Parts: sequence; C-alpha cells; structure tokens
Amino acid sequence: MKLDKSLGKIQILFWTLLFIFLLSIIVFEIYTLVIFYKEGNLAIPDNFGNFKHIREKLITDKKRKEFSFAVIGDTRGYGAWGFGSFEKIAAKLKKEDLSFMIMLGDCVRRGRPGYHRYLRAEIADDQEFRMPFPIFYVVGNHDVDPKQFPISEFEKFYGPTNFYFNYQGNLFIFLRVLIDPFPTDESIKFLESILEKEKDKHKRTFVFMHTPVSLSKYHKTKLVKNSQKLKNIFEKYKVDYVITGDYHGYFRQEHNDTKYIITGGGGSELEDSRFGQFYHAIIMTIKPNSVSEDILFADRDEDFIDSLECLALAEVYPWLKAYWVLAIVFNLVVILLCFLAIKKILYLINKNILKEK
Repeated sequence: MKLDKSLGKIQILFWTLLFIFLLSIIVFEIYTLVIFYKEGNLAIPDNFGNFKHIREKLITDKKRKEFSFAVIGDTRGYGAWGFGSFEKIAAKLKKEDLSFMIMLGDCVRRGRPGYHRYLRAEIADDQEFRMPFPIFYVVGNHDVDPKQFPISEFEKFYGPTNFYFNYQGNLFIFLRVLIDPFPTDESIKFLESILEKEKDKHKRTFVFMHTPVSLSKYHKTKLVKNSQKLKNIFEKYKVDYVITGDYHGYFRQEHNDTKYIITGGGGSELEDSRFGQFYHAIIMTIKPNSVSEDILFADRDEDFIDSLECLALAEVYPWLKAYWVLAIVFNLVVILLCFLAIKKILYLINKNILKEK
C-alpha cells in the first residue's frame, strides 16, 4: 500500500514537472515576441557609432588644456548572453568627465543580426549605456560574419570601419584589423595614407584596432596577417599609442617610440594567465606635456534578465521568424501535451484520493 502511494506521488510529480516545462516554453515564446516588439527595433542613440556627424560633434568642442577618453574591449558577457560586467563599468564611466569613449570590438558573441539587435536594444534602452559623449565602435572578429553579418552590414548600422578624426591637436585613427577571413590590405593602405598626410600636423597619434600585432609570448591571441608590416608602419611614423582588444585581459609594452596597450577586460571570460587578469576599462588623460593611463576596475557580474533578453532577441526570435510554420506546429503539439499532462495529473490525484479512502 505504501509502495503504491509513493509511486503515485512520483507519477504526479513527474507529470507536474513536465507540465511546468511545457508551459514555460509557451511563456518564453510570448516573452520573446513582447521583447521584440518592445525593444527589437529601437534606434541607437545619435552619439553611438562611427558616422561623420558623430565625429563632427567633437570639432565644436572648445579648446582644452587637457581632456580624457575611455577605452574598453571585448564587452560581450561572461556567460552565453548578457552584459553584466560591462554594465558595471559603463555605470562608472558615465560619471567621468570624458570627451568620448571607444569600444574595441567583440561587443556581441556572434556576428549575427539577432545579436546586434540585442546590442542596439541595450544601448538604446538601458540607462547605464546612455552616455553623454560620443561612443565609437571598432569592429571585432565576433562582430561580423562573412555571410550572416558582413562588413557592409556592420557599416550600415555603425558607420565606417576605417576612419579618423582630429581632436585637440591629436590624431585618432581607427582600423578594421581582423584575423582571417577578413583581409587587412585596405586598412594598411588607409593607415599609411592618413599618417603620411596628417602625422606631422598633430602632437600625438593614437591608433585603435581590435586584433593586436605580435608583442609577447605571454598573451595568447590569434595574430593578424601583416602583423610585422603594421609594426613597421607604427615605428616608421612614430605612432605614440596602439590600443587593441581581442585578448581578454590587460597587457602593456613599449617598443621603440610606440606604446602598445591591450585592453580586453570589458566583460568576456578572462584569459588564463600566469600574471592574472581582471575586468576593466582604461581612462586616458591627455595633457600638454603628458599622457596618463588610469585603470578602472570592475567585478565579474551577469544580469539574468539581460541574459533572457539576449536569448530571446538573438536566438529564439530569429528561429521563430525563419521557421514559423514549424513553430506553429510545434506549439500546437506543446499545447496538446499540456492538456494531456493536466488530465493525467488530475486522474492520478483522484486515483490516490480513492485509494486513501
């Protein structure tokens, strides 16, 4: 009798859990549609991206004795989805007196439209990311895909991937420098042409790109083709700073007249390193006779709600849209199974009540 009673409870528990699981599928699909229609088509702020009108905003700034800008790399979340650590850093950066901010690429986990839809929704809707200064976006290898989100699509949403501007007597150059299958020849030609034309007109030169050149055995990252050629150009024109991401941590090295900084601790899972790594952004302050580098530290964090939103916008909605017929059939089957599960639960409950009597 006791055995039958225990088996009955186990069966009720099984069918109840199955019902909850099936119901959660329907609920999450409804949540996905709500999130998409609420946030999926939000326009990003007009101070985010590399477009000419954003760069021109800096020209109107009054002349300053000193100014600061922030650099952060590889902001995609630690886990599969969200931006928890990046949100913490962004909240701190928002309070700083900055002229502009630079994101060094790999801001999404995969180069697909859905992931960029989530990124744009976060930038547009989350107060932590609503910065009072321009934000420039260097393209990273995870931000693009030759078929699903090519360079042309990235530039459509965020502006050119090779560009430059002058600010307060300093030259800032941004390059599309990625590993295969993306070539670097066009970016190298652009770099040389700008340096040849502009270098002597400015006190300092800063170059920003995603993938580092070869520097040290202590940082593990796939190196870009023409790495040595790029280094030769930096040394020939005496570029002051080359700042990159891709390596999920921090690294700094001076070689001849050029300072190389790698900052990729914006949110992605940190690299294993004998020296240890940390989540951070860098604030660089430019004075008439000096440049200082301050590291803004942050703890690892993941936001569960952000993770759900990313899953909904980046994976679930694209699947529902692409396979809508299959989705309808699947949901009908799930609904049918829900009714069957309820019927089974009620039957087992009544059966157990009768046995107890």
